[in-house]
This record gives sequence, structure tokens and C-alpha cells, in this order.
Amino acid sequence: MRKILQSIEEQAGRKMQTPKDFQWLSDEIFRRFHQTLSPSTQKNLWGDFPSMPQPHPYTNDILTRY
Repeated sequence: MRKILQSIEEQAGRKMQTPKDFQWLSDEIFRRFHQTLSPSTQKNLWGDFPSMPQPHPYTNDILTRY
């Protein structure tokens, strides 16, 4: 998962660190794929809230496609 997250940051051209970054990525995912991925889910994955040990397959699919 760490490689996927690093790849997303490279593709986006920014580090995902602030709430504004996560909202931007959420909007970008919706614009590209017409699917939603909440900023709070993204924060979990990037380690702000280490409560999500294994992402849901839906989440994993969206991130992999990005």
C-alpha cells in the first residue's frame, strides 16, 4: 500500500499532508472516475489516523487506478 500512496503523490505532484490536500485528491478522483473516496479515508491510509489496517477492496481499486 505504501508504494501505491507514493505513486499517487508523484502523479498528483504533491504530498498528501493537509486536509486541503486530501480534499483536492477526493475531488480529483471524482473528476476522473466519477467515484468518491472521502478525505477521512485518505487520512487513515496516509497514517493520520492509524485505524484502518487493511483498506476496503473498493478503496484499493480506486487508488490503484489513480
